[in-house]
Amino acid sequence: MNLINFANTHGFEDISAKVAELAESTDKASLDILKNAFLKKPEDSYTRNGIAPLMGLALLQKGPDGVRGLIEALPNSDGATFPKEIISSIWNASNGKLAHNYTFSYMPPLPPLLKPLTEATIQAAKKAFIELILESRSNPDLFGNVLNFINEELHHAFFSEDDKRVPKEESIKVRSNFIISILEIFTHGSINISQHLIDEFEQLIHSNQKEETFQQFLSNHPVFIDPLASEIIPKQRMGIELITDFVTRRYDNRYILVEIEKPHDNIFTASGDFSAKFTHAFGQVLDFQQWVDANAEYARKHMPDISSPRGLLVMGLRKYISKENQQKLHRFTINSTHIDVLTFDDLLENAKNLLTGILRKK
Repeated sequence: MNLINFANTHGFEDISAKVAELAESTDKASLDILKNAFLKKPEDSYTRNGIAPLMGLALLQKGPDGVRGLIEALPNSDGATFPKEIISSIWNASNGKLAHNYTFSYMPPLPPLLKPLTEATIQAAKKAFIELILESRSNPDLFGNVLNFINEELHHAFFSEDDKRVPKEESIKVRSNFIISILEIFTHGSINISQHLIDEFEQLIHSNQKEETFQQFLSNHPVFIDPLASEIIPKQRMGIELITDFVTRRYDNRYILVEIEKPHDNIFTASGDFSAKFTHAFGQVLDFQQWVDANAEYARKHMPDISSPRGLLVMGLRKYISKENQQKLHRFTINSTHIDVLTFDDLLENAKNLLTGILRKK
């Protein structure tokens, strides 16, 4: 059966009933019929706009196989409406929803299309949506379809489910949350550094803020600690007494145990000895590493594959350290082969160099 040929020769009620029938069918061919229907649009624009969301709902009723069907249909789907509706169907499903009510103005869905999605379907949709957004970064055609979907979602943020205008504050909140969600996916797996972030960090380290403020900034932007960090774990507890400021994990499952002090904390005393604050903080990192080694099996339950993690202490500013003491700190760090000591302006300079390198490649 060809669903689009059927749609070209029948009325809206018959079309809606046929799509619902295909959604309920246990015949494996029904999934292919629905998937292939996205490959050629109906002759009438009203039929096209009405049937597209219904086909998306029908495939979602097929579970993860239906989600896969939507993804497989997307590259060859016809026109602009069909690709947009495919992406919208996957997006809504990834959030546990079926579709916006305003999409059904031409062909109201029948009950078989409105059954709650299974958890397996929702998880499959989450994975599929992330993958298609990431692929769009290097696929111009897909990127264009994603932009159409985004534009449509942003437009409908001004309206409620019953197609009435919502208050400006509510629409701003909806649009903002949607944009943040999409941007988080677009930047997934990439090095997120910008001049704006660098300027913000530079202002921060020259202000007199609480230690927690610096911890929070670096937790939100681990690129300043390690450009290869894939995950940040704030306040990781180690046993009863020890809590790291945070732990970073790279894509290759290498970990860094991080202790953060303040930019204005002194690493050296006036006489050139290491300060008590520095000695205590460095000892904390040693304690973290020792705990992991002594509790390897337990540690890996919370930090998979962790083994002999490196340590990092961030403290002070170079401008408060004499040249002689900078050399002494450098030698100390070399001798401490598994713990790095960086000042806050070291982090800043590294970030500036990273951004310069990225821009040079573009």
